[in-house]
Amino acid sequence: MSRTKVAKGKRLLGHMDIDTREWSDGILTMVAREVIKDTSVHTWIVFDGDIDPEWIEALNSVLDDNRLLTMPSGERIQFGSNVNFLFETDSLEFASPATVSRMGMIYISEEDISAKEVVAKWVKTLTEEHPSLPDWIEQHFQRCYEWCLAAGLTNGVGKVAALQNGLSHLRESRSSQHFLVNLFRGLSSVIDSEKKRDFATIVFQGVPLPDMENPELVYFDSRTDSLMRYQDDLGVGVKLEDMKRGTKPFILTASAQSNRDTTSSALGRVLRPKDRPQLILYLKGLNLPAPDKYGTNEMLAFLTQLLTYQGYYDEHLDWIGLENIQITASMAPSVTHSSIPPRLVSQMRMLAIGYPSEQNLNAIYSAYLMPILEVN
Repeated sequence: MSRTKVAKGKRLLGHMDIDTREWSDGILTMVAREVIKDTSVHTWIVFDGDIDPEWIEALNSVLDDNRLLTMPSGERIQFGSNVNFLFETDSLEFASPATVSRMGMIYISEEDISAKEVVAKWVKTLTEEHPSLPDWIEQHFQRCYEWCLAAGLTNGVGKVAALQNGLSHLRESRSSQHFLVNLFRGLSSVIDSEKKRDFATIVFQGVPLPDMENPELVYFDSRTDSLMRYQDDLGVGVKLEDMKRGTKPFILTASAQSNRDTTSSALGRVLRPKDRPQLILYLKGLNLPAPDKYGTNEMLAFLTQLLTYQGYYDEHLDWIGLENIQITASMAPSVTHSSIPPRLVSQMRMLAIGYPSEQNLNAIYSAYLMPILEVN
């Protein structure tokens, strides 16, 4: 079901209209009515997200031996032994002892997750179009990943997120050299900029490069199937014109006043982009919206739901699925702004970009100023 802090309050538990005394179901009560119809079917109701007293305390009678959900309307829903509840969260800071004592706990640490097992599972998803990828991964991936862990990941990036980031670049590798470039691109994006040259030396060890002094500036030229060196004047610029043809970005800029409702209204009920193959949703200033008093940022919780489940429940409790929508976000590090939840980080592919050097700044501003100066 949907994340709890996205569908909290009346949207989760239901509500009664004060004027008409008419009851409207929430997501939980809607699901509850379905699961109690057939007691022969074993059902798990999953609450995915942060826990706080404003909604979890209403479930205490459901979690004890009574297994009874009492709604504000006075109606009661009795759950049978065929219905179980699962709460998936990364913190119990705001859960009361009365709630915690009613449940069994399973704690899964990053240390319990084997990188080799994650990689092996990913390899099983490959098709016959990638016959050499398993061998290249066995030769290079683990040693490079372990080097990144030893060197230190960028703040906010966990081990599993870094692992998934590295794997996400490898599927389209056409040769061993192309694989190494993609491996460097995937893993170097989660380490600090000043460490990338040393990391490039590790990745490309034993490989002849066009510029051995600057291995981090190597890229794979698909036209010649060879390694090439980036031009100095390109710097770290990204050409947005290289995006897929026909793609028009929809830009949504976050602010300290942004919340889940305004984001939801912007998205509306669109299932897929209209008149174009793909929609790019760009969120600028991802760490700007302020969290609530329980430390949850509702807009980021909503974003996590979109990335995890590819959809959301609307105000009529209809599930709205999203297709062909790419979510891209940016943020600048700041001690005054909120941090990004680790569960959201694990769903995104990261790229850490350091501050530009003097050489890069000269190249950037020259590109902007030269056309103006030439005209004048």
